[in-house]
Amino acid sequence: MKLAIVTGDPRQWAGGLNYVLNMSRVLRRFHPDLSVQIFVLGDIPPTVAKRIRMSTGHEPVELPARSAVTDMIRLAGRPSPALTTALRAHSIDVVFEASGYVGNIEQPVVSWLPDFQHRHLPQLFSRTAWLAREMRFRKVIAGRRFLILSSDDARKDMEKFYPPFRGSLHVIPFAIDLEMRPTEEDVSRVRAQWGLTDDYVFLPNQFWAHKNHRLVIEALDSMVQKEVKVVSTGSSGAPENTRRVEELQTMVRDRGLEANFQFLGNVPYAEILALNRGATALINPSMFEGWSTTVEESKALGTPLLLSDLGVHFEQAGDNAHYFGRADAKDCAAKLAGAARNPPVRNADAAAKQNAIALQAYADRLHVLLRSASH
Repeated sequence: MKLAIVTGDPRQWAGGLNYVLNMSRVLRRFHPDLSVQIFVLGDIPPTVAKRIRMSTGHEPVELPARSAVTDMIRLAGRPSPALTTALRAHSIDVVFEASGYVGNIEQPVVSWLPDFQHRHLPQLFSRTAWLAREMRFRKVIAGRRFLILSSDDARKDMEKFYPPFRGSLHVIPFAIDLEMRPTEEDVSRVRAQWGLTDDYVFLPNQFWAHKNHRLVIEALDSMVQKEVKVVSTGSSGAPENTRRVEELQTMVRDRGLEANFQFLGNVPYAEILALNRGATALINPSMFEGWSTTVEESKALGTPLLLSDLGVHFEQAGDNAHYFGRADAKDCAAKLAGAARNPPVRNADAAAKQNAIALQAYADRLHVLLRSASH
């Protein structure tokens, strides 16, 4: 069976790219009878093309980028002629729609909605962006036969905000099949490269407003003893995020926290994993998540977790994390200080075993759904 994963511009949504690459690796590893081809609506940077080839075993297919106009055409039901031609040329049996809407196509479609952030945090969206997202979600929920959500938290949101889904709804949390597993040598190399010691907390979120970097800076500023160092990676991506990075950098300078909060910028994925493995803990202060990739990466590596008090974080990590209020800088500071003074125990072997079990379950549930959709 041949599966096409259709996704948008990888430079605008790193989490979405990581999701589809991980899904491809998992299916290829556990169910090699299913061949995966990734179709990208936009330019594909060489580094991304290489990751796609490594994850799928196939060259990516580059198609014209999405725009506000083409999105409206798709919502009216008309698919992209280029996509239609490409799907036929590659003899695709099933299409996986990664947080978009490809229109009415001849192949069966499985659609994924990552989260319902716009319903909880509408102030983070322009009116136009909010309406476009809402129209797309309503079109998917009203018209698709197969729908994937990544968490029970997301399922509750869908039931709260939208009419009952008449198709086949599947809650399938993903586990991470690491593209590469960093070694101690990799950790030593990235520490030396960035001048880091072995006692930093890692914050690898992209710079969207809901990722809540500001809370961590405020938490560091509230500490009497500045004993914690937070290392941040991520791409600014959209223009508004570039401004947000500049604002955060100014905030760090104005409060004299240059030794406590270090921006590394957009670093290669292999280095992100090495920084994760080498950290005292990973922190995710986010105000909203669908199912956090960085949390899953940390679980696979055995990195201790400091997480905001989101329902989905409790669903992901259970008792295996320390939680703080997502709007409570002092609570966040207390958790950071606790990790610095009494570093949590890392159990990489146990983490690897749990990850293997979770990966098998994820692969099997995906495979059953995709096979069902193809008939």
